[in-house]
Amino acid sequence: MPKAIGIDIGAGSIKCALVDTDAHTIIRRIDEPTPIDWTSMLSTLNRLIDTIAEEENYHIGIAFPGLIDYQNQIAIHCPNISYINNLTVDQLNRKNNIVFGNDADLALYGEQIARHITTGTIAYITLGSGVGGAISIDGSKPGELGLPVEFGHIKLASNGRQCHCGGNGCLESYFSGWALQIVANQLGHSDVTSLIADYNQPAVKTVIDEALQYLAMGIANLIILFGANEIILNGKIANMTHLFLPSLKEAIDKNVFLKPYCHYDIKPSGLIDEAGIIGAAAFSLTK
Repeated sequence: MPKAIGIDIGAGSIKCALVDTDAHTIIRRIDEPTPIDWTSMLSTLNRLIDTIAEEENYHIGIAFPGLIDYQNQIAIHCPNISYINNLTVDQLNRKNNIVFGNDADLALYGEQIARHITTGTIAYITLGSGVGGAISIDGSKPGELGLPVEFGHIKLASNGRQCHCGGNGCLESYFSGWALQIVANQLGHSDVTSLIADYNQPAVKTVIDEALQYLAMGIANLIILFGANEIILNGKIANMTHLFLPSLKEAIDKNVFLKPYCHYDIKPSGLIDEAGIIGAAAFSLTK
């Protein structure tokens, strides 16, 4: 059974696992908080890899939350982990075969191989600390379409809220983990999870529904631009979509003017937080 190591780096945590890429299952896994600087990150990555690998020289796929140059294998820009910007494979100082990819691209790839998806236009949206996105058309692999889909940074408001990327009016500045944390603080909640858990309380529902309008506009744009017929949601926030999915669907429908001619399905990922790890590991074996 082919095995490889998948690493999914987020603004809040790093997930590292040994993956059976045929069965699409995790053999062993370690999660740790994301370090605050590059020196600590390099040390953490090497320690996690050595622990997971147990002296085997596995291929390694690493998912980053940002823009990836697939041809030259450079993590060009990661808005929420800026010290990673312009990182190259050589800087990791490993003898393993290592491949970089965008986190949403690789999570979508994990979904594709686990569900054997080879047709249709799939839009994959990660709702975690930030917001990521990926597109696959008829089973295309990460990087093949040449579409660096930074879904969280599409502009939805002129002169809108300040975003971590330095711009204004980005989707992420209205609906993301860090944006909703501001709302949580204002309403006396300790974190986003507890905020969303209280979605049916009137005060909470009002502010989340307002934020959902921006997410719905972004998703409607993907449907209109790419003809996406399936939208998959994943990430910490997406794991609670059962609470707000009907409201989100209603808001999307209001923004898709071609609705009588557009048939799309929107649902949470079946792989929960394992999609990026599985996709990263499997992608490393394609290079």
